[in-house]
Amino acid sequence: MLAVSSLRRKLTPVCEVGEASRESAAVSVVWRLSDLSVLLVKRAEADEDPWAGQIALPGGLWEPCDASLADTAAREALEEVQLDIRRSCWLLGWLEPESPRNKPELKVYPLVCLLEDEQAEPKPGTEVSEVFWAPMPELVSSWSSELGGCFKWRGKVVWGLTYRILLKFARALELLS
Repeated sequence: MLAVSSLRRKLTPVCEVGEASRESAAVSVVWRLSDLSVLLVKRAEADEDPWAGQIALPGGLWEPCDASLADTAAREALEEVQLDIRRSCWLLGWLEPESPRNKPELKVYPLVCLLEDEQAEPKPGTEVSEVFWAPMPELVSSWSSELGGCFKWRGKVVWGLTYRILLKFARALELLS
């Protein structure tokens, strides 16, 4: 398995991500070293949310109150899973941004966060109906070619943007070549 120091070398340092704008968003890839699990959410049903009901990483759009995309990731994690990533996690760095297929102008920046406080218990906020930990090795082994590629894990389907971000993370962890 990959050492944390090796993983950090594969990421863009937290302070080096470009300027945030209305066409940017940030998600938190919060993971536990003990079992290589990643924190995922099921988005609550909402008419105005194009990703309602889907499995996702905690995160959302940049807002003018955010001084940086790291602030966006921190604010959204607190809102969606009641986890203060600045206190509970080691912010390791950024994976390359991705864009959702239904909003190609939007750049989503994934911030990799190693959970240091294993006593922290994420809980669903108002935008989320479920919070759960998914072991990355199990996700990777649940790959399916359906939906253009997805993970079908324990009755849940992880696809689209979240799937593509988790593929990058799995490669960074050296779980995939």
